[in-house]
Amino acid sequence: TITKILQDQLTADFPNLVELKGRSAYPCTYYHRHGEDLVKKKVLSPSELLERTSKIPDCNNGFCKTNAMADLHSIGKGMCQQCFPLSPPTIKNPEVKVPKGTLHSLPLDMTYSACPYFEKVYKAINSSHVVMNFSSFLYQTSLTKRFNCVRDLMIIDEAHNIESQILDFVSFAISDDLLIDHGIFIPELSSAKDYALWLEDIDVNRLLRQIIHLHESAGNHEKVEELEKLMQKIEIFMVNIGCDGAEWVVEYQETSDIDRVIRNVILKPVYASGFVDQLLFKYGKRVVLLSATFLDVDVISRSLGIDRSEIAAYRMKNRFPIENRPIFYQPVAKMTGGKTRMHEWMPQLLRGVEQLLDKYPNERGIIHTHNN
Repeated sequence: TITKILQDQLTADFPNLVELKGRSAYPCTYYHRHGEDLVKKKVLSPSELLERTSKIPDCNNGFCKTNAMADLHSIGKGMCQQCFPLSPPTIKNPEVKVPKGTLHSLPLDMTYSACPYFEKVYKAINSSHVVMNFSSFLYQTSLTKRFNCVRDLMIIDEAHNIESQILDFVSFAISDDLLIDHGIFIPELSSAKDYALWLEDIDVNRLLRQIIHLHESAGNHEKVEELEKLMQKIEIFMVNIGCDGAEWVVEYQETSDIDRVIRNVILKPVYASGFVDQLLFKYGKRVVLLSATFLDVDVISRSLGIDRSEIAAYRMKNRFPIENRPIFYQPVAKMTGGKTRMHEWMPQLLRGVEQLLDKYPNERGIIHTHNN
């Protein structure tokens, strides 16, 4: 589905679902479990420990993302020995194993890891029913091999968002800041194919591996993850740009810093159809797309690269009588200009909302705001 809120709604309605989100959705519990040991080993002072725990770190910026973890207990990228059991359980996917750690026992109600994030990851791998948002799914399937088993059924809610989500995931940007230490500057070229030749000419994969190695040595795990994502996107671009009908948009930008010009190029595909199966549909034997805003099946077929003969479409009628769902058009303000003109339209918008609430004090409904 598209958002974490919808994930929460689904798991509330269907308790048998295992919900998996990104690292930032889970608290890092390491400092509470092993904080005293870090102080005894003089890795942290008592005040430093207090400072870190007071910030309530999540699994995206917790202990496993620090240099101290890399020096003491690392067993892989963002994985710590003291978060996994000495005798890890097996899971259904034979190609994926729970890492072996140093814990003789796990906290209560945990089966795979003492880390809330990895507990959810391996529980999801081992479950037949999993709910994920687009961002988490694309990360797990593209940058890890944890979910490479094809599921019997994939259900995509709010499926009208597939095209935009895939296009955002595939698009990428490269800046001078990344390559300047290697004496390379971003050139201004006329087409995406020219940039593909340039990336090949500078041997961008070799350069990125060198830069990743430097950040790994420095313990900068967040930067390593960011660069690995960039490598994956460049690989997708280099393969796709050679395909018939591939179209990419190029945005070359220059911005002035204190003493130099920073060059940046953004590469975006025009169509998602060449990527949807590779990044999404191939992970389900059958795929069900749900949306309240699909307008035309043939359009969806073309935009997502699906053979129309492979689609069975069903349109459900609204179950509520039309008299129970009237629409009242009542414009109150032009919201164009965004935040820069919020001082103009926000007071009008608030007055309009207040008037509606006063008019219908005991009624339930939806006030839909739109900026067009």
